[in-house]
Amino acid sequence: MSVKAKAKVVAKVVLVFAIVGGVLFGAMKVREKLAGEKKPSTNWGAMVRARVATVRLLPATVGTFVRKETYPGELATPQTVDVAMKMGGRLTQVNGLLGESVERGALIAEIENAELRSQMREAEASTAVQKAALARAEVDLTQWERELERKIPLFKKELLPLQERETLEARRDQAKAQVDLVTAQVAQAQARSAVLRIQLDATRVHAPWTGKVARRLLYVGAVVAPGSPILTLVETDTLVARF
Repeated sequence: MSVKAKAKVVAKVVLVFAIVGGVLFGAMKVREKLAGEKKPSTNWGAMVRARVATVRLLPATVGTFVRKETYPGELATPQTVDVAMKMGGRLTQVNGLLGESVERGALIAEIENAELRSQMREAEASTAVQKAALARAEVDLTQWERELERKIPLFKKELLPLQERETLEARRDQAKAQVDLVTAQVAQAQARSAVLRIQLDATRVHAPWTGKVARRLLYVGAVVAPGSPILTLVETDTLVARF
């Protein structure tokens, strides 16, 4: 090989080494630069603070939830009634004009009852008399019973005649019979008063509920038969909503 050829080969080898060395040198510089740079740190506290929201707590209270709704409809009375007498007779009192309000239990009408009221007074007086007679009869019975009880030991010792004992026992039995009789008379007088009271109550009619007079059929002086309506009463205590 000539000298020129050897010089070319050497030049090529030197060139290759120069290129490789340059590449390696550049790679090392890049590595040093990357190693010298600091990695940015993650600030988790800032991230957490950025996500926190302010919440205000209020004390719990109890209340009513009201919901209002409107529906079309109408108010109606649930029932009406024809007020009538239980007994027949001549009307002496009629209350309640057309459209007038009537309270529950108020007197609507009354028929002539003077005779019944007189009989009622007599029956009550008779009851009082019978009760007084019963009280006297009970006193007499108590006296005869005590008298007999007081003398029983003397009768047993034969210190008093047997005839006197029989007399005392007879009077005691009579007094007991009188008590039983008057007791029955008191019960009879009370039953009579109760019957008259029922009849007297039947001469009056009262409002079954609070309402308004929707119709009036009869007036004072008219003669009514049992069950004949006097007026029509519309209930106003309770209203029914119809939709």
